[in-house]
Amino acid sequence: MTAMSFNLAEIAEAKLNLINQDNLSKDSKEQFQCFQYIAKYNQ
Repeated sequence: MTAMSFNLAEIAEAKLNLINQDNLSKDSKEQFQCFQYIAKYNQ
């Protein structure tokens, strides 16, 4: 997820689906939700 934060154009639903959300910290889950929002517009 860190790699995606440096290049927002790389954020895609396919990449996010590979991340196990159960293992994320509270802060990472919040970042993940932001990435999901960005991914919708990067299609």
